[in-house]
Amino acid sequence: MIKHGFPGRLRAADIERAWNALLSMPRARSYPVLGVALALGAPAGLLVARAMAAGQLPTLTWGVADIEHLPATYAYVAFSTVAVFAVLGSAFGRSFDRVRRLSVTDPLTGSSTAATSDSGWPRRSGEAGARGMPRPSVRGHRSAQGDQ
Repeated sequence: MIKHGFPGRLRAADIERAWNALLSMPRARSYPVLGVALALGAPAGLLVARAMAAGQLPTLTWGVADIEHLPATYAYVAFSTVAVFAVLGSAFGRSFDRVRRLSVTDPLTGSSTAATSDSGWPRRSGEAGARGMPRPSVRGHRSAQGDQ
């Protein structure tokens, strides 16, 4: 039972919830979903291009008649672009996830880097400087002249 709005109408909260779910997914799963959504524009683009070539406005009745006239063409365009965009989205998403994982992981130890860990290093660094204690070295060791 829907309490607000019409049954077939999307609310802003529903759209925001779906968008947040998409953003929280790994890119290897969200990019193919976005690719499929974008690929559905290809048959619409073909419809507009054919209407312009015929000197027509792409009205609903003209579009339905053209799709009935060339169903195999529209099906081919729809399925092929969905397949290609889903495969490319998956490949690019896996690559993005891999690069992101490598950028936040120390290559030697395999642990998270200081930028992603919740160690409180920047906060503790500021506390050390405020107390007159030496600040932690970013390099992890002292230089030949010594850190001042």
